[in-house]
Amino acid sequence: MYITCEHVRSLNSRIYRGVGGRQMASTLKLVGLTLMVTSALAIALGTGAFAAIDADRIGYVGISDDRDALLGVDIDEQTVQSDQEFTLLSVTNRFGEDVDEIEVTIVDDGGFDSVTVTEAPTQLRSGESGDIGAQVACGPQRSGTVTVEITAVGAAGSVELTREVEISCAAICTIGSDDRIGDREFVAADELFTCTVEITAQNYEVDLETTEITQAFRLEIGNLHGFDLEESHVGGDTSLEVNNVNQDVTLEDSSFDGGFDLDAGNVNGDVEIEGSDFGDAATIGASGDLNGDIEIEETEVGDDLTIELPGNPSGDVEIGETEIDGDLTIVVGGNLNGDIEIEETEVGGDLTIVVEGQTNGEIELEDSSVGGSVLVDLEWLNGDVEIEGNTIGGDLTVDIGEMTGGADVELGDNSVGGQTNENY
Repeated sequence: MYITCEHVRSLNSRIYRGVGGRQMASTLKLVGLTLMVTSALAIALGTGAFAAIDADRIGYVGISDDRDALLGVDIDEQTVQSDQEFTLLSVTNRFGEDVDEIEVTIVDDGGFDSVTVTEAPTQLRSGESGDIGAQVACGPQRSGTVTVEITAVGAAGSVELTREVEISCAAICTIGSDDRIGDREFVAADELFTCTVEITAQNYEVDLETTEITQAFRLEIGNLHGFDLEESHVGGDTSLEVNNVNQDVTLEDSSFDGGFDLDAGNVNGDVEIEGSDFGDAATIGASGDLNGDIEIEETEVGDDLTIELPGNPSGDVEIGETEIDGDLTIVVGGNLNGDIEIEETEVGGDLTIVVEGQTNGEIELEDSSVGGSVLVDLEWLNGDVEIEGNTIGGDLTVDIGEMTGGADVELGDNSVGGQTNENY
């Protein structure tokens, strides 16, 4: 029931016409007390105690009212890559109590081929925020408005609201669409590409100097006859799918906002990374033979660094004066005929070296810092293992299945926060 001005006027008329002073005072006290109790209940219990909360109660996305909404939503205009995951929007629980159920539905795909929700929080504690991820298959559509419906249910009530997200698909530069990208080579200096660069070719060479690609950089190459980036920048993910690397891959003083993935067959040149910065995870893989070296110096990796060598590498893996925020993992599927050397490097997570075949070279970990644990897991050791002068936050474990007579393991002066396990 709502108390209106007409109710008050009618009540005043009845009080003054039909009752005396004492009864009038008593009645006024009763009305006042009723109003106070009703207000107190509303404040204490909140609107959720009376009914489900209508979407109109929530401030519109992007305006200041949403900061005080029971379910806050943050949205930015998005420029995305087709078929790449991104954060569609973020939600914040301001119910004052936990939200036990969250459902996200795409009700309008904005004209794109498809829009799919890839991740969403199923529940949020009071004050907690969570991201809703999505993936867009752009198709011929370059931009559109995607409509999202969000339902949140908790003990304090429920919210159902609809929000719109403006999405643009990044332009794509390919051979033929941009005259700076040749049929057999991509050579540029002091150039700006405000697009995703996608190159597919059988025989190709890349040489970029002080050049910026604002979006992703993707290559699918049969035979790569050199890949050189110097003082250049890539704003999205970088992926190189190459059957044969016939010349060196060199990254010098370059930066990558997204991830970096080199997926090669045979690598007959060196992979040299110096003075570069990766904002996300980096992976270097050679499914065939590694006949050159992998050298990483004075580089920063914002997440994990993974080196995967399923074959029998004859080259060395050398990492020095490098900072890795996540884990460092090196896996050799066959025989290691070269060396693995890690010096003066900081690893925020775990460091793992696995050789599933024979280790014929040396493995050295020196003067480095590892926030997590160190595991060296070797099936058969013919060479040497030397771990010395390191600071290790977790355990240090060396597991060796078999050792020949000339093999040697030296665990020098290390500061180990956990246990030292020698299993050989």
